Amino acid sequence: MFMSTSIGMQHAVDKLQTQINATLPWLKNWRLTLSPEKSIAIKLGRRELQNTSLLRINNTAIQWRTTVKYLGVHLDNRLTFRRHAIETAIKAKRTRAALYPIISHHSPIPLRARLNIFQMYVRTTLTYAGPAWGAQLSLNSSKKLEAVQNVALRTITGSPWYVRNTTIQASTHKISVQQSVTKDAENMYARLATSNHHHLRNICQTIGPEETARKRPKALTI
Repeated sequence: MFMSTSIGMQHAVDKLQTQINATLPWLKNWRLTLSPEKSIAIKLGRRELQNTSLLRINNTAIQWRTTVKYLGVHLDNRLTFRRHAIETAIKAKRTRAALYPIISHHSPIPLRARLNIFQMYVRTTLTYAGPAWGAQLSLNSSKKLEAVQNVALRTITGSPWYVRNTTIQASTHKISVQQSVTKDAENMYARLATSNHHHLRNICQTIGPEETARKRPKALTI
């Protein structure tokens, strides 16, 4: 992955192109290939792409996109992670549906085992890479993820419609998706603070100015 930052959009693109051009001979020397067809360029921020040139790999233009999937996380150009929440909810719903025969309250499997299956397959899908996107997620996007978990727990316990979701969570000793993501973030930053590697201790330590609505990942821990 290549990255560059600049006040001017074209200047950032020029720096990226310089990185790519410098890397291509090294890749060729080690008999590696950078595929233009599988490469995607994305701009993060509010500035428009008007009059901005395209990046090129071996004279093949790389088109600019508004969203990109990187290491299983959907990144959008405003870093709202709305697309990630939608795609994650869809994936978790499919997993929940596939597991329905064994996690339903009609299943002969003990309740504790069904909850463990939910934790391993559905919950991990909902909270994957949570410390990276949890602070940026809007309330509506967060509700989409919470709804998937609430339906799963209601399916597992067989609770009727009039029982509150908070009551079901308490009876099954489960916390909300947002609480789980926050807990993961706190554990991650605690491990980073005691790391022997200086560059790891400084990862995403800034919280951001209070006067702006844009939060940073560590804002989850306060």
